[in-house]
Formats: sequence, structure tokens, C-alpha cells
Amino acid sequence: MLKRGLNFGRLRQVLSSEKRMSLFTRGLFGALTNAKYICWVGSDGYPEIATSIQMQPSDPNRLILSPTMFQTDLNHIPEGAWVACLAVNPKEFTIMQTKGIFKGWQKVRGVKVGIIDVEEVYSSIAPKAGDRIYPPPVPGHLFGIEGMYVRQ
Repeated sequence: MLKRGLNFGRLRQVLSSEKRMSLFTRGLFGALTNAKYICWVGSDGYPEIATSIQMQPSDPNRLILSPTMFQTDLNHIPEGAWVACLAVNPKEFTIMQTKGIFKGWQKVRGVKVGIIDVEEVYSSIAPKAGDRIYPPPVPGHLFGIEGMYVRQ
């Protein structure tokens, strides 16, 4: 049964041709030694930030959070919130930022995890500092903090 489940997972990944996070971005978010943060707009309208070292990519389009560390902070993230996630490797000074929708806390294989559907990926350093990696920039389309407020 496990083998059949693994094959289904591979099939689902093959069918999903859209890969929002590159292998480099997934590696940066997947390394446990890198600093990772998550930010969202709180109920009072001000931004809130929490450390989320345990954040990991589950596939090229999703990040998952485990509530084992910093649980009190992470439980404040409302379901459906627009979140920004940052991964920093201080030794190589590489930084990547993703933005997406927090889908809430769900049980996956018996473990409670928070799921983030990645919508946008940004580079914060040269040679593409401030450029959007995914989806490709469209002339005249607002992105970044301005685009956050014009989303449907």
C-alpha cells in the first residue's frame, strides 16, 4: 500500500507541470541550518512576524510548517491569510522570499502541519535583486507590497 501511495505522489507531481519554486529555492527553504521567517497581517492591521526554522518545502508549490517550535506565535496566523516567507543562508548570503496563502492547520499522515500554497517567488539579492522569479513579471502589473493590496 505504501508503494502505491508513493507512486500516486509521483504521478501527482508529474501531472502538475507548474513548478513555482526552483530546486535552489526548495534547497534554501529545506536546509535546517538556514534562518526562516513568516510574516502576515494581524487582526489589528499591523504586520506580525515569527521565526519558522522548521518550515520545509513539501513539493515545488507548497511549504509546510510544523507547530513544534514557536507554536504560540504560529497559531496566530489566520486561515486564508496572505503570508510572506523568507529563507536566509548567512554563510553564502543567499536570500529568497515566497508569498502565498496559508491554508490552515491540517493533519497529514497523523502529524499536524500548516500548509502554505506558494503564489510568488522573489529574489532579494543580486543579480536579480527585487525581481519576481515566479510568475514572470508582467509590464504594468503591481507586485510586491503594492500588489498585496490589489489582489482579488
